[in-house]
Amino acid sequence: HWCGRPDSVYIHIPFCRRRCNYCDFTIQVVGEDRQRQQEAATSYLPVLLEEMEATMALLRVTQLLTGSEVTDPARPLKSVYFGGGTPSLMSPSDLQSIMSTVRDEIGEIIATRGPAVEGSAHAATAGLLTAPLSFTATNGSGSGGHVELPPRPCSTEVTLEADPGTFDMQKMQAFVEMGPVTRVSLGIQSLLDPVLDQSGRQHSQAQGLQAADILR
Repeated sequence: HWCGRPDSVYIHIPFCRRRCNYCDFTIQVVGEDRQRQQEAATSYLPVLLEEMEATMALLRVTQLLTGSEVTDPARPLKSVYFGGGTPSLMSPSDLQSIMSTVRDEIGEIIATRGPAVEGSAHAATAGLLTAPLSFTATNGSGSGGHVELPPRPCSTEVTLEADPGTFDMQKMQAFVEMGPVTRVSLGIQSLLDPVLDQSGRQHSQAQGLQAADILR
């Protein structure tokens, strides 16, 4: 029922450095210029926060009119997911502002652990990823797979989609502290440079491995 109390939130951050050849998502290409990236986020953020507040106001009115249980912002959420686009292009302070509105309007965030990492990679290069990361491929043809850290318990899972080359150790630590981000979905896609070039990805094999290393 759409007017029930939400226990999970998806937040779309529509900015990318470029559009990949296979992408059909709703995004805005902002290029590599950091100032242009920040200007796009600065114009988007107040509209996003206003829409979150208006959506929750409408939901509460509907709950009252239908006799449903009214959403209590003090109730813990199960998950918050930042998808895109490339959410890791935004600043940690922007993430903090969004999470503040989530807490005020939708539900409490209770996180008790550091981040886990999940991503996609080419099966043929599984050996390049070493412990503590693990890799599972769907088949021997290199059609897909994932890397992830062993799961640890957490009251609220806060996921940030991130691309290699859009964060360093300092920025990711700030995401973890200000979010708090507890899980990262890492968009490696492939660890073969020719495949990355053909698909229009912005990062290289080396950047993909560097990003995975940061998240360890």
